[in-house]
Amino acid sequence: MSYAIRVTPHATRTEQVYEVIRSELLNGVLHPGQKLKMVELTERFGVSQSVIREALTRLTEQGLLIATPQRGFRVRDLSIEDIAELTETRIQIESLALRLAVERGDLQWETGILAAHHRLERTPVTRDDGTVSEDWSSHHRDFHQALLTGALKPLNAKLEFQRSPAGGSPPASRARTSATWPGNTGGFPNSLSLAMRIGPSRC
Repeated sequence: MSYAIRVTPHATRTEQVYEVIRSELLNGVLHPGQKLKMVELTERFGVSQSVIREALTRLTEQGLLIATPQRGFRVRDLSIEDIAELTETRIQIESLALRLAVERGDLQWETGILAAHHRLERTPVTRDDGTVSEDWSSHHRDFHQALLTGALKPLNAKLEFQRSPAGGSPPASRARTSATWPGNTGGFPNSLSLAMRIGPSRC
């Protein structure tokens, strides 16, 4: 299974290649340990090797690929222990960041969360073929980033928060989001803290 590049006005070719390969990684199209051949990818996407290398390097930085000198890129193998460690780390980091966001967040932060949640809830999780929708994945990342932006204002919110490859299924993420959503700004501190404690392992 493969996906053609979707031409969008504001996306660079690197971004387009990155999104397609990332989708294939998260949907299991590319298998653990599989080598990604530069020549094949340049022919498939019709772009230069520098574009492919930049996209693969970004995926490597996010832990989805492994880069080996003189051997190129391959899909990362994840053991149960790896997944448990990644999940625990994410819980600890995002819980701390969320507590800071609750303390520092303003009206603009709260409005951003409501808007991000609205988009997420109204986006189908899967395509007709059963694979995870790229739009849903994007909105899911945006929602988590919106939650934590309040804590990151001193850094201009430059950090990128994304759905971990060790996470649970999208339907479980949606159920968790709906169950813990406070529904009004007055419920943010308690509801969001609870959501972050129980949520990262399932989204």
